[in-house]
Amino acid sequence: MPEDLRRLAVAALDRVTGHDSELPGLWGDDDSGRDWLAGIERLRVVLSP
Repeated sequence: MPEDLRRLAVAALDRVTGHDSELPGLWGDDDSGRDWLAGIERLRVVLSP
């Protein structure tokens, strides 16, 4: 994947998991929320250079 697309993808992940996003609150702290955050972290690993 081209580096510029990786940066855009990471920026999108930062946005949906950031303080201004409602998504982390909607997912909550239960198993579903932890699974969602684990998926985000897996994406970050794949996108790292």
